[in-house]
Amino acid sequence: MSVNSWIVKWYESTDAGYRRWFFRRITPDGSYFGEFESVEANMPHQTTIEGEISRAHLGQITSLVARIESGASGHEGPDERDGWTGLFAYGLISNPNILLRYRADDETTSDAASAFREVIEVLRPYTEI
Repeated sequence: MSVNSWIVKWYESTDAGYRRWFFRRITPDGSYFGEFESVEANMPHQTTIEGEISRAHLGQITSLVARIESGASGHEGPDERDGWTGLFAYGLISNPNILLRYRADDETTSDAASAFREVIEVLRPYTEI
């Protein structure tokens, strides 16, 4: 697949609130742009995230995307009403091609979901503010 950008959304509950991040664009050269939002102990925080993903992390993500593509089998997972907490897509933000919607514990039955969780962990340092 020739990709002009990847799109990744993630939401997680924490003891004191939640964290949400949305990579609106991760390009093949590793540049990214998105947003981070959190509420911890009733203190909201929102900021733009942007920068460049290291070559090593970009290589990991590229390998994981291949697993997501081969495991997704055209089934993008639960729809909006099913409480998904993660999303992986490619293309333009205005018209994304959704490969996977993730729900908690999907990785126990799906290699594509397991690869997606690994993508999340690779991206996590880029959301630390």
